[in-house]
Amino acid sequence: PTGWHLPSLAEYNTLKSFLESQSDYQCNSTSTNVAKALASTYGWTTETSSCWMGNNQTSNNASGFNLPPAGYLYNGATNDYRYYGSQAFMWTSTQGPNNQSVAYTLRLYGNTVYYSESTTTAFESYTRPCSVRCVKNN
Repeated sequence: PTGWHLPSLAEYNTLKSFLESQSDYQCNSTSTNVAKALASTYGWTTETSSCWMGNNQTSNNASGFNLPPAGYLYNGATNDYRYYGSQAFMWTSTQGPNNQSVAYTLRLYGNTVYYSESTTTAFESYTRPCSVRCVKNN
């Protein structure tokens, strides 16, 4: 929408670095365990590991980001949803190498926030619907 934008990978890295630097967002005092701080308080597949989003979901979302476990639509023709309830994928505006039709994604899995990295096989195709989160322009 006007006045908003899809965040870049750099903007998501800033968010991730901030969360990892703040003990209030860490699970078990481990800087890389910040996924629960981003995750919504409902809808996650039940898990027994204390720092996973599906464990004690009422303790999720300390950051207010409220990311639901929407997974992604793998095949639009057959409505084949993948990872619904267990993972969240978020588009960034950063394009992959060589201007390919791919995008980086933010992914919550287990107790960690992951990003697609250096190989094109780690990227998600633009034809694969993932969630978006817009940021208000300054």
